[in-house]
Amino acid sequence: MTRRIRTFRAAFAAIGWSLAAGVALAQTPMASAQMEPATWPAGTWAGWKSAFLKPEGRIVDNANGDISHSEGQGYGMLLAVLADDPATFERIYGWTRRELMVRPDGLAAWKWEPDKTPNVTDRNNASDGELLIAWALVEAAERWNKPDYLNDAARLATDLDRAVGIRSGLGRVFLPGVDGFSAAHREKEADGPVVNPSYWVFPAIDRLGRAAPRVDWDGYRASGYTLLRMAKFGSAGLPTEWVSIKGGQATPA
Repeated sequence: MTRRIRTFRAAFAAIGWSLAAGVALAQTPMASAQMEPATWPAGTWAGWKSAFLKPEGRIVDNANGDISHSEGQGYGMLLAVLADDPATFERIYGWTRRELMVRPDGLAAWKWEPDKTPNVTDRNNASDGELLIAWALVEAAERWNKPDYLNDAARLATDLDRAVGIRSGLGRVFLPGVDGFSAAHREKEADGPVVNPSYWVFPAIDRLGRAAPRVDWDGYRASGYTLLRMAKFGSAGLPTEWVSIKGGQATPA
């Protein structure tokens, strides 16, 4: 998996409404109730869809060659819930199912390129993508009384836990993807397991117990906070994108 320019940030910056959407996401009481519809500036949601949503349901990362990825699809689904737009939600989710959920383990391939054949050019998953998609499904299920969405969220969350959840010196953690980050996969670098602090989507973790209560969400939450406390490197005291947690310590990977 290569470093990605994040659709969510690029999209909001491009059309000047990051504050409105960011506040809507940040202030919603997600752990206790479903997401409330956002109060969008006039034309905002329609403008975002016009700029970044293809008719078939594909969210484009126009800062990265118009590729699509699982994270962008998940953010698009969440925004559709906030905008109370079930038709757009189903278009985005439908494309995600058809085009990205092609792995035998039930997870999503993370990278789709419009000018390549096949379009999926990296079949590895990205765990934050699954977290965002599953979270959006929980919110959509409650908003629109769609039990099938909740069932899909349960399957995806359980499959993710099974595929990338490991015990570590920090507790239960998410590997960023199935391939490339475990101690065995990092044998040459001798720094595995390697994690990415930004993949701990805490609001998703708080809500996914609604769909998959047997998953150790408390463990994931605790390890994420532990990681953030430990991963303070350099003079600025900030985390690197990729962090080795070998031996229960946090060091730049």
